[in-house]
Formats: sequence, structure tokens, C-alpha cells
Amino acid sequence: MQPLSTILAAAAERAPPRGYALGGCLACTGAYVGLLYVWRGLPRSHPSTIRKRMLSVATACGVAWLPTAAVLPKGIRLQQALGLSSAGLPGAVARPLALTAAFFGGPLLLRLLDPRTHAAAVEALARAGRWVGRVAAAAVAGEWRAAAHVLSEPLADAHLLTWRNLVVAPLSEEFVFRGCMAPLLLMKGFSRRTTILITPLFFGAAHLHHLYELVMFQHAPLHTAVIAVSVQFVYTSVFGAYETYLLLQTHSLAAPMLVHAFCNWMGVPNPSEMTHQARGSPALAGLLTAAGVVSAVVLFDPLMHSSHFPQT
Repeated sequence: MQPLSTILAAAAERAPPRGYALGGCLACTGAYVGLLYVWRGLPRSHPSTIRKRMLSVATACGVAWLPTAAVLPKGIRLQQALGLSSAGLPGAVARPLALTAAFFGGPLLLRLLDPRTHAAAVEALARAGRWVGRVAAAAVAGEWRAAAHVLSEPLADAHLLTWRNLVVAPLSEEFVFRGCMAPLLLMKGFSRRTTILITPLFFGAAHLHHLYELVMFQHAPLHTAVIAVSVQFVYTSVFGAYETYLLLQTHSLAAPMLVHAFCNWMGVPNPSEMTHQARGSPALAGLLTAAGVVSAVVLFDPLMHSSHFPQT
């Protein structure tokens, strides 16, 4: 059976020009970023801004699939083209997550061994247990309004950053910048490799608006903000290429979504923090980091070989 990417690419001969694909990707990027700035006046991490921007990205997701749907070949279901198929889902999720965890092996191991991580996990479990108990108690007592209030507590302002970073951003960004753009480029004749290289540029460009945030709300000097955003553009583009590869290899959007959430949870490794976690030994921190990278390289083909994933 042919991979879905090959089937989509075969449609290129009867598809509109490549400019349609690039224009569609540009329109998706403009919609995603532009709708964020419908709401202005407060920093991006203010609870009010976060809630409003969640509405914005939901709207962007609601229209980003249209350019792809408009030119989808007959016989290909839209959800299949967007990577929303459930075929082979467990492996499509577990293997990329394992590979990414191996790459972060050093920082991840140090974090898991950190007593502060254990304390935070115990506290989180205790809070979750108390929350479930309060919901159950209110429900048993027939106090449905109180139960509904307790159920809504995870959506309170104090948790919005977590929702944004671990749920909303991974789901919406991967849907728009991978799920909607990659099949569109393939259908217009771009090769798999070119698609992997092009989509991250739109993803990286979508983060350039942070320059405005840094200057206007954090009052960073312009040259400092430019350097910070330029570095962010580079690593988001590299990350985006990896995420696009995961989508095309697994044919499942769940893979890049969950890997994105995991990477947001890990964050960019902090050398000083890792040294502290390694009991003050930068050599140990560096050795563990290098071991993780090497293990990811060694495991790459065994974990990600195309034979492990459904081809259509």
C-alpha cells in the first residue's frame, strides 16, 4: 500500500499551481497570528488575554482546513489527509514520544530524580484527590451547582498558563501548521523533503510577533528583543521540521501534538538548573545530555521505520 503522502503527491499533476499552496499556508499563518491581535492592551500571559486568544486560535483552526479541503482528490477523506485517522494510533504516539524522550534523556532523568519534582508530583496528586473528593461529596449531597463550580476549578485563572502551553498551543499549532499545511504542499507538487523544510518556516514566522510583546510589555531593548526572537525563529523552525516529519511518517496528527506538549513541558534545557540537579557537576549534566542525544540517534531508525506505521 502506498503512503498517504505519496497518494497526495500524485495529485499534483492535476492540481492548481504551487502558488496556491504557498498562498494557502500564508493565509493560515496570517489568520492564526492576526486573530491573536484582535485583543490588544494586555500582556500575552494575562488571564484575560489567554482566554481571548484561546477563542482566536479556535477560530483559526475552524478555517485553516478550507484550502486543503477545496482541492482534496476524490477518494481521500479530509480527516485522513489532515492526519486525524485513528489507524495505528498507539504506535504512532508511543514511538515518537519514546524517541523524543530519549533525546531529552539527560534533562528528563535529572528532572525525574530531583526531589522537588517528587514533592510537586505528590502535591499535585493530593490536590487532585481532594478535588475529586469535593466533586463526589457535592454530587452525593445533591448540590449540583456546587459540584459544577468545583468541576470548573481546573479552568480557573491560576491554571490558564498550563492549559495554554500543554493543551491549546500544541493542539492548535500542530493542526494549523502541520495538519493543514503539509497535505496542501504535497498536493501541489512539493516533495516530502521540501514540505518538511517549508512548513517550519511558516511556523517560525508565526512566532516573530513575540518581538512586539517583548518591546511593548516587557520593555526589552529592541536589539535584545531582535536577538531573542531570531534565536526563537531558528529553534522553532528546527522543531517544526521534526514535527512535520513525525506527521508524514506516522500519518497521525496525534504524534506531533503529544510530542509538542511534551517538549513544552520540558522546555529548553537550562544548563545551570541541570548542573544544580546533577549535584553541582556540569560534567555529569553534560554527559547525561550527550548520552540522550546519542541514544536518540541510535534509536531513530528502529523506532521510526515506516514499517511500524499504517501506510494509508
